[in-house]
Amino acid sequence: MILRTPVLKKRRPESVVEDLHSPVSDRRLVRYEEPGPITAVEPSDEMVCTYHCRQMDGKQCRLSKEVDSRKKAELSFTSAKERATDLEGRLQRLSDSAEREKNILKEKRQHLQDDSSTCRVSSGSDFKLGIQPI
Repeated sequence: MILRTPVLKKRRPESVVEDLHSPVSDRRLVRYEEPGPITAVEPSDEMVCTYHCRQMDGKQCRLSKEVDSRKKAELSFTSAKERATDLEGRLQRLSDSAEREKNILKEKRQHLQDDSSTCRVSSGSDFKLGIQPI
């Protein structure tokens, strides 16, 4: 089916009266198609089809926007997950380092306590033996 607007011909004044009933006199779109049996598709069905096509184009646009936003969200989620994993690793290393430092300080304190108790015991035993410090 081809839709087209026929070319308006220059008319003579006497032919104007005769062509008043012409389908092209008011410059409307006229359907030109091959003569044949009329199909079950009526103009209202064509309008419904056009409406559905427009609805599908709109839905397609919304679908593509939704897909794009989901991709962005997934990329953002992946980035946040990687950052969280990195920060957890840093926290674990800092915790391990703090724990090692704590153990080192405990050991030093224990050595100092042992040295001070040894000094007290030896100075006390020297005093008991009657050795006078100089």
